[in-house]
Amino acid sequence: LFRSMYYKDVYFFVKVVDSGNVGAASCKLGVSPSTISRKIAALEKKLKNQLIRRNNHSISLTEYGQNLYRSFREVSVEIEDFIGYMKSKCVA
Repeated sequence: LFRSMYYKDVYFFVKVVDSGNVGAASCKLGVSPSTISRKIAALEKKLKNQLIRRNNHSISLTEYGQNLYRSFREVSVEIEDFIGYMKSKCVA
């Protein structure tokens, strides 16, 4: 499941949870809300589990979603830190 092609879907999921809703996450990530929603829906389909309970402008996590978030939140932060570090070391 967690091959590189699925990492972005999990990353979007983590960012939605961090942001509190899809709209805020889309602003931070620079992608449309519909793209994020499609990625999360595809991830839920692949996992055969609902991750997020959607309301008008907020979300709540299912138990499965809470477990996935706890598992990947720290990894996402570490990857972001590493990417930032590598970008700072690149000299053109």
